[in-house]
Amino acid sequence: MVAGLVLSLAGEDASNSLQTTSPQRKIRVLDDILAIPKDTLSLLLMGDTQYHYKCEPANINCKKASRKCRESYGLDYHLRSGPVLNETVRIGQKGCIKIENRYANRVQRQALDRLIERMRYPPSALIIDGDLTDFGHVEQCKEFQTGWMTSFSVPILVGLGNHDYENNVNDCAFNFCAHTMLTWFTNYGKNMSLRLDYRRWVKSAFDVTYDGSFAYSTRICSVTGRNCAQIIQLNNAVDYETRFSSLFVDWKVNSAMDFLKRELKLLKDMNIPILINMHQCEGTRLDKMRELIAEWIYETRALGHRKRIAVFFAHLHSMHEVKTMCLHGVTVPFVYIGSVPNNRFTMLQISRNESSLIGFAARDAFDVGEEDSLHVLGEINGIWAYCNSTGSTFYPFNDNLSKRDIETTEN
Repeated sequence: MVAGLVLSLAGEDASNSLQTTSPQRKIRVLDDILAIPKDTLSLLLMGDTQYHYKCEPANINCKKASRKCRESYGLDYHLRSGPVLNETVRIGQKGCIKIENRYANRVQRQALDRLIERMRYPPSALIIDGDLTDFGHVEQCKEFQTGWMTSFSVPILVGLGNHDYENNVNDCAFNFCAHTMLTWFTNYGKNMSLRLDYRRWVKSAFDVTYDGSFAYSTRICSVTGRNCAQIIQLNNAVDYETRFSSLFVDWKVNSAMDFLKRELKLLKDMNIPILINMHQCEGTRLDKMRELIAEWIYETRALGHRKRIAVFFAHLHSMHEVKTMCLHGVTVPFVYIGSVPNNRFTMLQISRNESSLIGFAARDAFDVGEEDSLHVLGEINGIWAYCNSTGSTFYPFNDNLSKRDIETTEN
């Protein structure tokens, strides 16, 4: 299958004096993209499995899957009800949402399974940046575990999002939804041998306290171990904090800012890529991340090695794009990695002299055939090229889908 357009930036092994060039367009076939050398580190990234939340309007085949259900309950393309909203319609609406969500997760999982099968050297991990569930209900958490944490062929590194434990605080009986997700997450961390940033105090069986940011940091390497990266997972947002009680357990969630600063200080002498993950990174949070990274780059400028650092996030389901910022001569990518409701995801490839980001759209093999179930939207090469400006550059991973296609499907 033919890939989308590839955007090539200046090579990462260029000298400090070399300016970045304008993006160049070329074509690569999918098999070439997946035929990576053994030394190359590859990672898959996505967000928002979000059991159970509706699909994006642009995900036309997902919307087709719920069409009969929507028609049965008088719901429009966006699952909105007509003038009459009774309990029957409300229950039907929830059922239609589950149809869409299960479709999107099935298509995403099958596409990733096929991608991994086609690679001689599989990715080192799949990173899921938050919103594993829509509200942290027990059945949603269980369905996430069944859908993704069972029999997946590469390790999965997850973080929590606002729908897992922010939106439901003080809006769920006994705060059991947030308690469910944080309890599962701490157990997940133990099972994965991840050192989550929290402390647990047990005064008695009826008085237990968890206190921390619940962030973590771990090293991931290629098959040969020649290319590695440090994965930092901050969960919902770098500055998110809250506290609540559930039955006999008190939870205090602290900002991950101090954790991130400590990790960056520890990594200042190491010449490996640093991949910062979270769920939300918009507005003032984006500003905070940019300022923190710029300060770190400036303070460590005399250490000699080139800095390679990037920020990955999800949250806005329709967004799948890369924005690169030039911070003290270092290109820093800020990446919307793609979300399950839109059936999008991203692959990161890191080698000694070159690194790239590839945007993918997942398609249902039953609709388009297995050969076309993985659609390459584009590739950005040289993501850590040297730069000498203070501006930013924007690279969207676009589909061929037009607004007219969506409007036609709605009608």
